[in-house]
Amino acid sequence: MYRKGLLIIVGILLTIPLLTFAAGLVPCGGPGEPVCQACYAVEMLNGLLDWLVGILSVVFAIIVVTAGFNLVISTGNASAKEKAKSMITNAFVGFVIVLAAWLLIDYGMRFLV
Repeated sequence: MYRKGLLIIVGILLTIPLLTFAAGLVPCGGPGEPVCQACYAVEMLNGLLDWLVGILSVVFAIIVVTAGFNLVISTGNASAKEKAKSMITNAFVGFVIVLAAWLLIDYGMRFLV
């Protein structure tokens, strides 16, 4: 089971660069774009953080749906019900921490730019 999960993760990580090509992430250096300077590094980091928050929002939604499904199918099993409730609580706490960190970093980036 571990080997199968590892193979899926490696496969996903190998195909992601083929799909992205950093379109819109790097604001300079491309055809018709200005030459890269140090100030574009802050813009690139800000774009990367926004992208990561978007990805983490999708992961959060998947975790909540999975935990909700586990809660529904627990059918009287108290330990399974508590595990699902704990999973939902941990997902919300983690998401709040991610959003708070993003807010602090975004505020700092706006201060720098």
